[in-house]
Amino acid sequence: MSAGIALLVMAVLSALANFGALENLITPDDTASTVANISASEPMFRMAIAAWPPYQR
Repeated sequence: MSAGIALLVMAVLSALANFGALENLITPDDTASTVANISASEPMFRMAIAAWPPYQR
């Protein structure tokens, strides 16, 4: 039971990290904009990286 809940939490966190945070911060083909976005929202970027599933690191 607890493994199923942990898997569900991990799936939700990884979806939020990928689609909620990282897509808003990363600008394809524009390094300067990406760096500016990450610098302006560093806590959100750090939380997105922490929420990223271990198997994708």
